Amino acid sequence: MSSPPYEGKPLLHMFSIRDVDYHASIKKHIGVLYTKAAILDLEPKIDDCLRLFRGKIEEKTQNGPVVLNMSLWPHLFAFDCLADINLSTYFGFLESGSDVQGFIKSADQILADTGMVAISLTLASPLGG
Repeated sequence: MSSPPYEGKPLLHMFSIRDVDYHASIKKHIGVLYTKAAILDLEPKIDDCLRLFRGKIEEKTQNGPVVLNMSLWPHLFAFDCLADINLSTYFGFLESGSDVQGFIKSADQILADTGMVAISLTLASPLGG
């Protein structure tokens, strides 16, 4: 995994650190977020979001079969669920059934853009293409 340059040196992150001791020291601080206890603490929020998701799907299908974009709805669920976990509020993706203020479109574009930057930095580096 490449590291972007910062002030003339690679900007190290969890996936690019090769020093085992340094990696362990950083992981120690981040690892507590991924313990079983920490994940179980999130379960009620995820359950609430699942109830909202299920309720919206039931509402959409209450009069019989309909065509639903099932690549969109899980995406809406993920954004609202993560908002609730991190900010204790929903952004309204599930409620509206749409990409609120273009957040999903922007996130997808950022991923595409950063991917292109990473590729170009890799190709421009002495070890790249």
